[in-house]
Amino acid sequence: MILEKKMADEMTEEACEDKEYDERCSLLQKEIDELVMKHSGQIPTHEIIFALVMTASEIAYTCAPSHKIAHETIKAGIKTGFEISLDDSIEKGTLH
Repeated sequence: MILEKKMADEMTEEACEDKEYDERCSLLQKEIDELVMKHSGQIPTHEIIFALVMTASEIAYTCAPSHKIAHETIKAGIKTGFEISLDDSIEKGTLH
């Protein structure tokens, strides 16, 4: 019984940590969206995208435990972004 309670407490803690993580990610996404909107009138969108990807890549290669992990993380981010965009385009009927 004690083990079950401990496991339940750990699961609850993990769920809270995931929620906090999700909230931080949502906040970061909102801040990035605001940054893009702020500069989109003066800088072409493709140049903003380049700057964001370049900066994120630099951070990944600097902070990740290895270049391989950084590279895999960047690839996963690009793949996920593409899939989200594709899903949105299909849902909106704007696939081109």
